[in-house]
Amino acid sequence: MTPEEKVVMTKAQRISRWNAQKLYYSTGKQYQRKWTVKRGKVYFVDLGENVGSEENKLRPVVVLQSDAYNFKSPVFTCAIISSSALTIPDIQVPITGTYSYKDENGVNKILVGSVDLGQIKTVGKERIVNSKICMLKQETQEIDRKLLNALGLSSIIKSKENTIKSLQGKIEYMKKQ
Repeated sequence: MTPEEKVVMTKAQRISRWNAQKLYYSTGKQYQRKWTVKRGKVYFVDLGENVGSEENKLRPVVVLQSDAYNFKSPVFTCAIISSSALTIPDIQVPITGTYSYKDENGVNKILVGSVDLGQIKTVGKERIVNSKICMLKQETQEIDRKLLNALGLSSIIKSKENTIKSLQGKIEYMKKQ
């Protein structure tokens, strides 16, 4: 077997194991679909086996979706927290706060890395592998601002803000008349 064939075979085996794991989540953890997740909270989620540059494995994620949608929905939208160095400052938010948690072995750890708004996913609540790790507090406003940038909406917001400022200026002018 050539090295290339071994790589393909290994990837096929990992994808096969991931499909079996997804079946377990779908049937064995249905009760988690009723869980309520909250915006800004961090959970460890099984992202499974993916292709290309998509994040794999068990990863911490921060919930981006509004609490109103998280209440009844069996899925939620989140951004992956990457432990790699900050590489795209416009769409990554470094974790600056100190957030401690216990890993699956009960060992105390500190959450480090950056929220990667280039890796946004919608996942089933069944994929949550532990209860809440922490709630991001210091990073929330920057996540909101950079999320607009990541989705290409910041120019629309700036345009609306300019219109509002212009109208406020006109109101002030008319009050003086």
